[in-house]
Amino acid sequence: MTTLGTGWRRDALLAVLLAAVLTAAWTLRDATALAAMRLPDTDDLMRLVQIRDWLGGQRFADLTQHRLGFDGVPMHWTRLADLGPAAIILLISPLAGVAIAERIAVVAWPALLFAGVLFVMARAARDVGGNRIAPVAMLLAALAHPATTYFAPGRIDHHGLQMLLWLIAVAGLLGPDRLLYGALIGGASAASLVVGMETAPLLALLAAILLAEAAWSGRRDRLVGYGGGLAFGLVAARCFAPNFWFYPACDGFTANAWVASVIGAAAVFAGAGATALRDRRHRLAAIAVVAALAAWAVWRLTPACLSPYGALDPLLVRVWLSQVAEARPLLATPAVAIGYGGLLVAGVLAAVHAVRGERTRGWIIILVLLVGALGLAMVQARAANGGALLACLPLARIVVLARTRGGWRMAGAWLGSAGIVYALIAQMTVPATAASAPGGTADMGCTPPAMLARQPAGLVLAPVDAGAMLIAHTPHRVLAAPYHRAGEAILASYRFYRLPPPAARRMAERLGVRYVLACAAMPYRQVPGSMAAALQQGRAPLTGIARVGTTTVYRVTP
Repeated sequence: MTTLGTGWRRDALLAVLLAAVLTAAWTLRDATALAAMRLPDTDDLMRLVQIRDWLGGQRFADLTQHRLGFDGVPMHWTRLADLGPAAIILLISPLAGVAIAERIAVVAWPALLFAGVLFVMARAARDVGGNRIAPVAMLLAALAHPATTYFAPGRIDHHGLQMLLWLIAVAGLLGPDRLLYGALIGGASAASLVVGMETAPLLALLAAILLAEAAWSGRRDRLVGYGGGLAFGLVAARCFAPNFWFYPACDGFTANAWVASVIGAAAVFAGAGATALRDRRHRLAAIAVVAALAAWAVWRLTPACLSPYGALDPLLVRVWLSQVAEARPLLATPAVAIGYGGLLVAGVLAAVHAVRGERTRGWIIILVLLVGALGLAMVQARAANGGALLACLPLARIVVLARTRGGWRMAGAWLGSAGIVYALIAQMTVPATAASAPGGTADMGCTPPAMLARQPAGLVLAPVDAGAMLIAHTPHRVLAAPYHRAGEAILASYRFYRLPPPAARRMAERLGVRYVLACAAMPYRQVPGSMAAALQQGRAPLTGIARVGTTTVYRVTP
C-alpha cells in the first residue's frame, strides 16, 4: 500500500465519516428491530449466542452449540470473529449493563469494520490509480452492494471481518515488491482462513498471482514475505483450534484446513527458491512443478478440502442447501444474477478499459482478480461479495474520466458504478417469491411469541431458519437451525412437517419435542395430508398455547 504519508489522515477521516453517517441512517431505519435484538441474519443471532455462551463461562475452545440438534452441534466457526463484539460488550457492560452493551456492540462492530474497509480501499486506490480516484473509490465502496450488506447494524457475523482481511491482502498485493507487503498479504490470508473458508478460493487465486509474478520477473521479496506471514499466521492460529479440531471436514478452521494451508505455505517457500533460477522458462517450469506437487499433497493428505460440503446428504442439499441464495450459482435466478453480479460485471468491463488504456501492473492484477471472482461466483454467488469491493477501483477510474465530459456520461458513470442500483433493479424487475423448495422455505415472519420464552425449557421443533432466533431469545433447545453440521437434525425437521399428522406426532414424542412452531415459513405447507398443512389449517393433533400473527406455538402433550 502507499506509504501512510500520502493523505492517510484524510482517508481515515473520510472513512470514519462515511461509515458513521451510513451506520446512523441504517440504525434509525432498523431501530425497532435492533431494540428487540432481531438481527438481520440467522448467523448474526448465532454469533451473539456464541459470544454470550463464551462470556457466560463456556470454554474458549468449546464452540459446540449445546442447545442445538440432538446432543449439541460443533459449529464450524472460530473465536477470532468473536473477539471484537465480545470486547465491546465487556468494556461497556460495567457502565450500562449487558443488554445495552450488546445493543451497542451489534451496531459498533460492523461500523468499525466498515470504516476499516473504506480506509483500505482508499489506500489501494492510491496505489493502483493515483490520488484522484481514492475518494471516489471510497464512496463507491460505501454503495457496493452486496458486500455492504455485511456492515449493516446487527451484522456481527464473520463475513464483514473476512471482507476487510480480503481487501487488506489485495492492497498488499498492489503495493511495492517488499517483504513487509508480502507479510501483510500472508498474515491477512492466514487470519481470513481462521475466520472461515468462504474466501479460500479467492485467496488461492491471489497466491497463484504472487507465484506467477515471481516466476515471470524473478523478484521474490514479496513472495518470501507472503510465505513468512502465512506460515507465522498459521502457527499462531493454532491457539484458535477448537476442541473438535479433527472434525472430518474442511468447512472451517479444522485440522484438514490447517494442513492444506500449511502445504500452501510450503509451496510458496519452494516457489521463492525457484526464483533463483536465471532463465525465465526454468523458473516458470519449476514453479509449475511446485504447484502440481502441492495440489497432489492436498489431494492425498486432505481430500476433504477438495469438496468441503461433499459429505452432505444429497437430500439435505436438495431441500435446504440448494435454496441458500449465496450458495447457489450466480445465474441460478435473475434476482441473484442482477443483485449479486451486476456490480462485478461492471467492474470487469471497467478493468478491461483500464488495462487497455494504461497497461499497468495494478490494473492487470485487478482484472485477473475480478475475472476470477466472476468465475467463482458462477459456482457460488458468495464470491461476488469480494469481487464487488474490488470492482470499485476500476469503476472509480471511469467516474473520474467521465467528469471531464459531464452531462449524461457523468450520470451514467455514477449509476453504473453504484452497487445499490443493481439491487434496486433486481427488486423492481424480479418478483419476490418464496424459495423453490417444496412448500417454500423463505423467511416469511416466523417470529415466536414472547410468551414462549417464559415456558418451561424444552426442545422446540420449528422451521430451520427460526432456530437461531429461538436459541437467542428463549431458554429452549432447538432441533434444527441452518448449519450444515446439524444435517441430520435439519432432515428430521423437514421430515416432521412432511409426514401425516399422526406419524409426525409420534416422531415428535420419540424425539422428546415439547413445543412445535407453526408459521408461514413451514416447508411442505402446501402438500395435502402433511403435518405442515394440518398446522396451517389448525387441524393438527397438538395443543395450541399461543399465537402472534401467523405464528402459533403448540405443545406436544402426552
